[in-house]
Amino acid sequence: MSPQKYKINNGMNKLFSLDCESIKKAALELHKGEKCIPSVDMYKRLNISQKDVGGCHCYYVLPKNKRNDGEYIFYLYGGGTFMEINKEQWRFVERICNKTGMGVFVPLYPLAPEHSCQEVFTALKQVYAHLAKDTNIKRIVMLGDSSGAGLALSLSIVAWTNGLRKPDKMVLLSPVIDTEFFDKNMENMLQKVAEKNHKILYSNGYKEFINKYWVREFAAKTEYTSPFYEEYTDVVDDVTILSGIGDAFNHYSRAFYNKLKKQGIRASLFEFEIEEHDFLIYSNSRKSKEAFIYLTDIILGKRNSYIKDLFQLKLIADWTKKMPDVIKDDRIMKYMYDEKIDFSELNTKVGQYNYLRLAATYKLIDDMVKQYMVQYPRSTIVYVGCRLDNAFERVDNGWINWYNVDSRSIMTIRRNIFGEFNREKTIGRDIMDLTWLDDIKCDKSKGIMFIFGDSINHCSFSQIEQILDKIHSIFPGSQIVVRTCSVGGAIANNLKSSKNALKRYNAKFYVNDTQRILDNWSADYKLLEEKPVFKAIGKQEDTSLFTKLRIVYNKISYNQKVIRIKLGGEKYDLKI
Repeated sequence: MSPQKYKINNGMNKLFSLDCESIKKAALELHKGEKCIPSVDMYKRLNISQKDVGGCHCYYVLPKNKRNDGEYIFYLYGGGTFMEINKEQWRFVERICNKTGMGVFVPLYPLAPEHSCQEVFTALKQVYAHLAKDTNIKRIVMLGDSSGAGLALSLSIVAWTNGLRKPDKMVLLSPVIDTEFFDKNMENMLQKVAEKNHKILYSNGYKEFINKYWVREFAAKTEYTSPFYEEYTDVVDDVTILSGIGDAFNHYSRAFYNKLKKQGIRASLFEFEIEEHDFLIYSNSRKSKEAFIYLTDIILGKRNSYIKDLFQLKLIADWTKKMPDVIKDDRIMKYMYDEKIDFSELNTKVGQYNYLRLAATYKLIDDMVKQYMVQYPRSTIVYVGCRLDNAFERVDNGWINWYNVDSRSIMTIRRNIFGEFNREKTIGRDIMDLTWLDDIKCDKSKGIMFIFGDSINHCSFSQIEQILDKIHSIFPGSQIVVRTCSVGGAIANNLKSSKNALKRYNAKFYVNDTQRILDNWSADYKLLEEKPVFKAIGKQEDTSLFTKLRIVYNKISYNQKVIRIKLGGEKYDLKI
């Protein structure tokens, strides 16, 4: 872990690299020291009370001067099963308490090596029962970080087995959910990452320590020791996982998410670029702050962190209702009807011209894809910067393969709304992280097309040249569809400020003479088609005179347009 980003207490990095008996000795020394409790200032800022339940000393943490409505977060902190809660975790408790307005219940559970897994769950079962049976508590969100996430999952199984109420929601932060490592492929992946990162969070010494002093007599009882392998139907209804891409255990998060989906559990996985293990606790990075906003939304069941992203769906549903001959997307229409999303806090007003321009752009790109599919019916289509557009279902011929590419946070929202299918896959990556091209698996002889909607227009000319050059080297003969504008269109765009929910970027890519620019980049690039966006739709009734004039001007000036390019002259197999 990067020392400038992470402040791990008690020399955690060194502890995990020790041999078994040295970890035991260090843990015993730590336990002799003074326990980390809420600071005096924390007591002043919050309402904190204490109670002993089931052999655990427990803290009730509530916002100051705010009545609690019976909603609690049951927080199980991580620490490798042998470390006490630390200052950073108490700060996290304070932040989540204040941001959600909910109470946070924190049990200080027994630790290894003095106490085994069996003793931990004997205590935690009583603690959870104390909270679950309180008739004044209306909602329980079980929240665990690192090894605490594993405890949270196991405790949910214990609760279900003993007839206790389910947690209303389960939230897992950088989960560590396997201590016996029965899946050797998963362990090997962990070991490779750990070796590169100085044995952080995993080593043979730590593995021996866990089995010898924590697992003990519960060996092979995976419901307690390794909840990764368990069945959760009827145990939990709603699970959200937040994980960093740089986390050594991130592959476990992905695999566990897929298992939950197969079991029919409502599951979500939010992945964040670069971030490492327990970044929500220890990192102060921009992505960590963004993730914390997502976390508070998840706990409260709100969408504030991505409500602007959903505005795209509102527009598509609106076009489906009012302009079905232009855009018809029954899937999005149904989603918006079922979810009844509240956009009242957003400025959702879009001018008449821009409303029609956007619809026309979607229509024109859909038409170009369909035209390509007629020629190459088993081709692969890659939609870069797709956001939440459901273009695949609008154009699908039953044979094509489709990839959606956008940031990991957008891909998470997208998976939660649409899911994934055999012929439609998602890739979470920044557009300039060109490794997303390596994830595209297809038969090149069947044809491949890349769609760049608005995503490419905030890139510079040199960046676009780099993107096209990379695509050309891997997929020669591929076609590119780009929504762009003229120089005048770019100036007009950049002079305006976005006061509504639409995302607006300063246009850096604009073309008047497209073929000249392509020639400057490569003699192999050929302009196949260039159309003003309003070419895609017929005459629209009930439009103002000003809007009609702007539509006519678009058809004359090509100030907003879609271009189709071919990279190289290779020919494809046209056989179905």
